[in-house]
Amino acid sequence: MRVSIVMCLGAALLAAGGCAKNSELGSASVSGEESRPGAFLAYEHAVDVQVPGDRLAARIELVRVACSSERFGACSVLLDEVRAGTWPRGSLTLRVVPSAVEPLVALAAEGATVSSRETKAVDLAEEVSSVAEQRERLQTHEAMLNGLLARKDLAVGDLIALSGEIAQIQTRLEALARTATDQRRRIETNLLTLRFGAPDQTSRLARIGTAFSGMADSATDGLAEALDLIGYGLPFLVFAFPLALFWRWLWRRVTRSASA
Repeated sequence: MRVSIVMCLGAALLAAGGCAKNSELGSASVSGEESRPGAFLAYEHAVDVQVPGDRLAARIELVRVACSSERFGACSVLLDEVRAGTWPRGSLTLRVVPSAVEPLVALAAEGATVSSRETKAVDLAEEVSSVAEQRERLQTHEAMLNGLLARKDLAVGDLIALSGEIAQIQTRLEALARTATDQRRRIETNLLTLRFGAPDQTSRLARIGTAFSGMADSATDGLAEALDLIGYGLPFLVFAFPLALFWRWLWRRVTRSASA
């Protein structure tokens, strides 16, 4: 009976391990998303790729060049980061057309392992509506001021005031136009973040090394705080020590007088 239970548990653990492996090595395909007509959704993708440490920097450079040369379509590099060391890592943040998401992810994951991937949409409908309403109000106000400016009976002071107010409205309209352009760019393109790390970063030895590194950092921080406390306390000791000696001398004198 006990042997049967152990065998069942072993089979269950093997099955769970097989499921976890299949989940990790699943399809690395990440498709770009386009906002539906009438919707104002900005899609963002995040993909974690495990690449051997000696090939990590070259893989990041390969994807960056493919983006900069617009090999798969319009693409802009927003962030390019590579960190060397015991556990090398890096990341690329790209602004791409939806059709370029899938080939760029495939290029980043070629011969590597995708450990996680995430796609989310940010709803910009309220922001787009707010910008449109502000532009409409300002344009209406500008038209009214231009009508007043066309009058022939305006005083010089009123003319200067109207011209200044119209200039301010135009400045605000230009800022809103830039905001609307940025919103439209976010809706028409996808934000793709590729995070690269070495596979051994998740191993037990790496976790132990990270723990030791964290312990050393904590010890350093604690020593620094202790030295700060000592530095703050030294002035008090300088004044407190003579005061304690004086208090001891005074107490002895008082007690001796009382005894006499």
